[in-house]
Amino acid sequence: LAAKIAHIPIRIYHNHGTPYLGHRGVLRGLLWVLEFLNCSLATHVITVSKSIHKKMIQHHIVSKSKCRILGEGSACGIDLADFSEEKFDRASMVINRRKFGIPPDSFVVLYVGRPFRRKGFHTLISAWQLMYHSKQENILLIAGCNSDDIAQATGTIIKNVVALGYVKNLLPLYAACDIVVLPSFHEGLPYSLLEGAAASKALIGSDVPGINSVINNNNGLLVPVESPPKLAEALSFLRNNPEIRRKMGQAGRNYVERCFGRNACLKQMLDYYCQIGIIPDCHSA
Repeated sequence: LAAKIAHIPIRIYHNHGTPYLGHRGVLRGLLWVLEFLNCSLATHVITVSKSIHKKMIQHHIVSKSKCRILGEGSACGIDLADFSEEKFDRASMVINRRKFGIPPDSFVVLYVGRPFRRKGFHTLISAWQLMYHSKQENILLIAGCNSDDIAQATGTIIKNVVALGYVKNLLPLYAACDIVVLPSFHEGLPYSLLEGAAASKALIGSDVPGINSVINNNNGLLVPVESPPKLAEALSFLRNNPEIRRKMGQAGRNYVERCFGRNACLKQMLDYYCQIGIIPDCHSA
C-alpha cells in the first residue's frame, strides 16, 4: 500500500503460500481478502509453487496475466553443496542416530515444525499412536518442539518420540531419518519436504496445494488431509518396503538437482527482474 501511494512503478508481491486454503468460515474469507488486496496493489505477482499458482487464479485472487511462477517454483532453491550426497549415506545415518540415542536399525520418521493442528501435527500423533506406539524399533524424530510442547498440545505423553526442540542445523536429522513427513493443512512450498528430497529421503505429505507440488508418484506418498488412518497406512507401507523408500529417495534427489538447485533458482529470479526492468543493465547482473 505504501509503495502504491508513493507511486513506485514496479511492485512485486512474492507469494509464498495462501493460508486461507487451510481455514474455514470467516477467517478463510478474511485471509482471502488479504491475498486479494496484496495482489491488487502489486504490479507483478510471483507464486512459490505450481499448485498455489493454479489455486490463486482459480479462486480469482489474481489474474493469469499478472501472476507468474518461475521454473518449478521455490523461494530460493536448495544449496546442493550443503546437501552433498555423502552426508546422507548409511555411515552418516548410523553416526547421526548415535548422537540422538537412536538404534541404527530403527525405522525413523522426521517431522519438522511446531505442534500446531494446521501443520498436521495432531494428525501425525494420532497416526503414530494407531500404528507404532508399542513398537520400540520405530522412532518419531521431531524438530521444532520439545516433550513439554507435545504433552501440552496433545494432553498425553507419546511413546517412541525424540523431540529436540528448536534445531538450528537440520542436516544431521535428515541424515538420521528414513522418511520426512508433513501432513499440513496448507503450504506454499514446504522446505522440510524439499530438503528431505535433497537428502534422498522418501516423503509423505497431505494432498494439498504446495505439498503436491513437491511430492509426486516417484518420490513419495500423498495422503488425505486430517486422516490418521491413511497416514498410518502410508507410514506402514514405507516402513515395510525399504527398497521403495530407497528408489523414492533417489527420485527426490534427482528432482531437486534438476529443478531446485539454488543457483538455477536465483538465475531465474534475476532473469525475471531483468525482463520487467528492475535491473537496468542485465549484462552486469
